[in-house]
Amino acid sequence: MRIAATLAVILIHTMPISFTELEGYSSSSPALLINQFSRFAVPFFFTISGFFWGKSISDKNNIFLVWKKYALRFSLLFISWTVIYSTPYMRIIPLLNQEDTILNLIKQTYWNLSSFATHPLTLILEGSKSHLWFLPSLLICVSISSVFVKNKITPVLYVASILLYVIGVLGKSYSNTPYGIEIDINTRDGPFFGLIFFATGYYLSITCPRRTSPRYGLVVLLTGFIAQAIELNILNIKYDVSKIQDYCFSTYLMGIGAAMICITQKSPTSFRLDRLEFIGKLTLGIYLVHFIFIDAIIEISKKSPEFITLTNPYIFPSIVFISSIVFSLTVNLTKQIKWLVR
Repeated sequence: MRIAATLAVILIHTMPISFTELEGYSSSSPALLINQFSRFAVPFFFTISGFFWGKSISDKNNIFLVWKKYALRFSLLFISWTVIYSTPYMRIIPLLNQEDTILNLIKQTYWNLSSFATHPLTLILEGSKSHLWFLPSLLICVSISSVFVKNKITPVLYVASILLYVIGVLGKSYSNTPYGIEIDINTRDGPFFGLIFFATGYYLSITCPRRTSPRYGLVVLLTGFIAQAIELNILNIKYDVSKIQDYCFSTYLMGIGAAMICITQKSPTSFRLDRLEFIGKLTLGIYLVHFIFIDAIIEISKKSPEFITLTNPYIFPSIVFISSIVFSLTVNLTKQIKWLVR
């Protein structure tokens, strides 16, 4: 499921490249439906993160120690990948054929970081590449949940997560409707989007649902997908809202349904592919690195028209996905830097 969710994220970012092009597709077009269905991925990651966090704090006395472990890991990953994406990495490969020097590349990295620093809140919440928002958002969710659970006011956590999600939806996919609100930040960031999924994952970890099964989770996922498609279609027709949204109210069912496929009392052996289990442990690295390959392929296709087929909506995600897996597997074999992909 982690691998499937990571592939879904890559499909969102690569099929097709232009959201303007995708926006022009009909509501029943395969590309648009794939994009909308793939929205289960990030909610799924938040939910299972909350589930495993809940399992790790079964002894409530170690909540701070667990938080410290999460904080160190996510902060290090976020800072490291923010620096990596600030480097002019598209110019590093042909270094020998250009006048660039290592010093020039370091200077360019510094200038890039300086430009990002002019918007400090965006830098803190998103880093130097848009998809890095997941790391600080997850850390914020862990921090908020730790405070509420430690003080034994978990019900307030659930209420707060619902309120934040409602505010997030009204400030994003519903912002151009009469019910919308204006917020200066992207409500995908921070706790608005992720906390409700993280808190639900925690709830599932302490209730140990006995009646769930992969089939039941699949029903919830598909119900959420259909509801989301209908919701976005109504918003588009009635209020001219874009059909391409990070999330709306119905997305909640998709994320929870996808997580319930995995969170079962009995191991869903029919869904298991043991040979892929090792790759599944590297999905965070695959997620973090995949934009490098997206940028590389787009740059190559622009400079060399003969490679334009690389951006085919079916070839493009496949190359990015496979390249990201190979990169993560390679880095994982190097002891000194394996932490970048795990």
